[in-house]
Amino acid sequence: MSATATLRSFFKQTRTWAYFLWQIVQDFWENLSGPLITFPNHHCTVRRGRELAQGGFSIVWEAHAVQRNNSNALNTNRTYALKQCNVTDREYLRACQAEAAVHEALHHPNCMPLLGMTIVSSHSNQKTCFMLFPFFTKSLRDHVNESLFSHSNSAINQWTEEILLQVFHGILQGVQAMHQAQYTHRDLKLENVLLDISQKSNRITPILMDFGSAGPLYAPASTRSDLLHITDQAAQHTTITYRPPELLEGTLWPCEAHTRTLDYQKVDVWSCACILFAMMYGASPVEWQNGKVVECTPLSILNARITVTNHHSPYSTELHQLIASTLVQEPDQRPDLTKLIQQIESLLVQKQGTVPRTNPSDCWWYSLNEHVYDTAEDKDDVSLLRSRV
Repeated sequence: MSATATLRSFFKQTRTWAYFLWQIVQDFWENLSGPLITFPNHHCTVRRGRELAQGGFSIVWEAHAVQRNNSNALNTNRTYALKQCNVTDREYLRACQAEAAVHEALHHPNCMPLLGMTIVSSHSNQKTCFMLFPFFTKSLRDHVNESLFSHSNSAINQWTEEILLQVFHGILQGVQAMHQAQYTHRDLKLENVLLDISQKSNRITPILMDFGSAGPLYAPASTRSDLLHITDQAAQHTTITYRPPELLEGTLWPCEAHTRTLDYQKVDVWSCACILFAMMYGASPVEWQNGKVVECTPLSILNARITVTNHHSPYSTELHQLIASTLVQEPDQRPDLTKLIQQIESLLVQKQGTVPRTNPSDCWWYSLNEHVYDTAEDKDDVSLLRSRV
């Protein structure tokens, strides 16, 4: 263990003011001394700062632009998110390029834009893919935790039904933009929705992120090999608490047997309904039982039931009925995304007389949606991958 890690561990264990002072000093130092990452086609360089998050295949860092050569370069006064993926083989490289292809296909205020992508090689020929995104300080999961589970002085109020419907409507608009671009997300959940909260108007705009699990609208489901591939992909990429019954191992619904395809648009619809319920109560309906969070199992997904009347709920019976009518076990009987949007808009009209729309001019990140790659070859690879799906 390095000296820095040892000091961090010591201060963290003591839980004194020294730990927080150490954290501030270390973050400041990392923002000054981190390595520089250049995105040639974007004419910008960012300095890597502190670590924000770490997953199984990537690390996300805070980043700051350190140079600006023209009007299209990054604003040096803003903070950005830098995703680092170690490219160990050709499969990982194609995964990075496929993720970039989804971003390239989207230009919507409720979808995360990709500001730059570059692949660098070390002296040992180890390749690393860097993707640059706008930085948002809070996710939908953060908000839900702070409003429902926090007992500290920093706890915030739970959203009213009107605000909840507005935010959820924005999420659906982002999902619809993906479907119109011939992609499905396949891992929609609270953690994959970021929030931009305007300090001036208190406008809350949700932004979909993490397109690494995205894929085409349909998948073949006519052979045992097809079904095994579907369940294997779901186990890797679709969080179980947001996973619909048709993605469970050994489950084949009549509609799939008839059409020989799996409709991933209906998968996204199920996940959206789980998100809405989690926005209300803090957990997906398949892990919610009698007001408590319980372990989610395949059986709880197959037996998912929504309580329509809840005398202790701040939300309307109509909203509970909407969720119950969406979480239908059979995909062919589940409403499609267009129907779900119409239902949400109908509730919004009842509540406030209008349906709010996200104005792209109010979204500072929307104008940054310039998809760039480090070489023309990478751009061609991304376009080719997009044409194949």
